Amino acid sequence: MNPDVIVAGGGPAGAAAACHLASGGARVVVIERDSGPCHKVCGEFVSVETQGYLADLGIDVSGLGAVPIDRLRFVHGGETGVVDLPFRGVGLTRRRMDAALLRAAQDHGAQVRRGAAVRAIVKVGPDLAVTAGDGSLTASRVLLATGKHDVRGLNRPPGDPADLIGFKTYFTLERAQREALDGHIDVVMFAGGYAGLQLVETGLANLCLVVGASLYQLLLEGAGTATAGPGSQEHPHDHLHAGGDGEAGH
Repeated sequence: MNPDVIVAGGGPAGAAAACHLASGGARVVVIERDSGPCHKVCGEFVSVETQGYLADLGIDVSGLGAVPIDRLRFVHGGETGVVDLPFRGVGLTRRRMDAALLRAAQDHGAQVRRGAAVRAIVKVGPDLAVTAGDGSLTASRVLLATGKHDVRGLNRPPGDPADLIGFKTYFTLERAQREALDGHIDVVMFAGGYAGLQLVETGLANLCLVVGASLYQLLLEGAGTATAGPGSQEHPHDHLHAGGDGEAGH
């Protein structure tokens, strides 16, 4: 029997939508391109609103090992300001959160198919035929939740601004560095972009930054100056300086 709804994309939007649709009685199939949990370019700070949405779907972030974050440390031009957040955020990797959301979709009654990217969507009579991997499915409704990935023939206009590039890596911190960062999210502004640093549930520190395409091109060409990039700004807190045991993750 064909599903009522095909959800193209099993990220947070697609998985959450599948939960609600399936709990309302719809026959739902989620098609996710990745064959298993994977990392995403994301700062991985989960706000109180998002925590509430996850709780509504039966997901307890503390049970996933999320790290509490109560304070913001803002750094710009060598100056630092620290304030209490008006809510408790948490650090939680997308790898773990996205996997929990897809499990929730299954628990609500949706069928999840992994390792198949949606290649095409065409109208067949009153329905829509979705080609994914080596097969196809037909449904009366298709929900596009493919994130940055467009489906062939259904390209969306570029976002605004469209010239920003994001990066993410994980670091293993020394004990003193980890204790200094614990409970904080650090936001560091620099010429051409900004960076965020926080702990996540694995005990690692997530460093995520955004730069403009022009700065990125300069750095690629080796033409960046001492003031061009994030490494040019001395941070007044030792936990942002690499220690002997610090190592980059992926």
